Amino acid sequence: MYEKCSHLLDGVERFAEREVASREGLSRADVFPTDLWEKMAGAGLLGLAIPERLGGAGGDYGSAIAALKGFARGGRNMGMALSWMIHLLVARFFILSFGREDQVEAYLRPMAKGDITGSIAISEPGTGAHPKHLKTTARIVDDGYEVNGEKTYLTNGTFADFFMVFSVTGFSGDRKAFTFVIVPRDTRGFQPGSLMKIGFLRPSPHCGVRFDRCRVPLSNQLGEDGRAYEQMSKPFRPLEDVLLMGPLLGGMAWQLEALLEEVRKKSPRDREGLKEKLGFLQASLETIEVTTGEAARLCDGGLDPERLDVLTVALKVQSKNHQALVDAVASGIGVTGAPEFDVITQDLRKTIGLADQVIQIKTRNIGERLLSKG
Repeated sequence: MYEKCSHLLDGVERFAEREVASREGLSRADVFPTDLWEKMAGAGLLGLAIPERLGGAGGDYGSAIAALKGFARGGRNMGMALSWMIHLLVARFFILSFGREDQVEAYLRPMAKGDITGSIAISEPGTGAHPKHLKTTARIVDDGYEVNGEKTYLTNGTFADFFMVFSVTGFSGDRKAFTFVIVPRDTRGFQPGSLMKIGFLRPSPHCGVRFDRCRVPLSNQLGEDGRAYEQMSKPFRPLEDVLLMGPLLGGMAWQLEALLEEVRKKSPRDREGLKEKLGFLQASLETIEVTTGEAARLCDGGLDPERLDVLTVALKVQSKNHQALVDAVASGIGVTGAPEFDVITQDLRKTIGLADQVIQIKTRNIGERLLSKG
């Protein structure tokens, strides 16, 4: 799976150990380290999932997950891995998959070099990402789009150079039709919001933005007009969930290493009682990794929504059970309270707990499909 960029993958964890883990307080920082981002670009990391013909490493989604895992494990930081993940998704899923050739050339070459990055603008204040309630519009005015509205929880929004704005561009009956419109940061009427302190996955920055009569050319449309929900937004969610397993697996792997280090300090008698729990943790981690690998293969081979739903639900359940066992072992041996361990653990708990309602809906849908086959 990783042949095309194996040389890069081999060095990711070492890069993170050298450049990320060595930075004190990074996991508590509110200011995004642009100098570290530039070092990541210089090391070729930002072009990992971009084709070689466009200056990237030619990696696939499986490669991205492996790299994100090694980065989070070696760097002991999931926040920088999240910002990197969003950069890769903007490049590979959105622009490479749906952009015209001129857009692919214009955006992916500089993205591979780290000269620019983008942010995904879907969610809105008070409504989240539910399409029924989204209000941001992109109207055709003269020879361009006029974008109006407000978006929130934009990962990398504080330093992004362009925004892919999920906008209402029409109606099909009483249902809204959506189109992604690219709005550069320097567009008149673009209003960046202040940093949102979400309390975990730092230093990855999140913010809100406002679009007040932002005029952009019609050529800034990404993908088909009115088809963005079905073709892009809907499949993006499970893909994001699968790629997020990279940072999660890296955090879990480091967590287990930290537990083992503490257990080895104990007497042989005390270690004896922990062997079974440690064995369960290792087996659990391997299970999550295998399930993630299968999900990555689906993403690289063409998204199968029903199969992917099953796997993302399984990953959520496995991850929650794994973290519950980690918490029990950590509490029993007195690791809780160690600053670095607590930060990683908090990041893992809160990330695993995201979108629980969506998982419940997916689980019900899986049950409905099972019953319909009877």
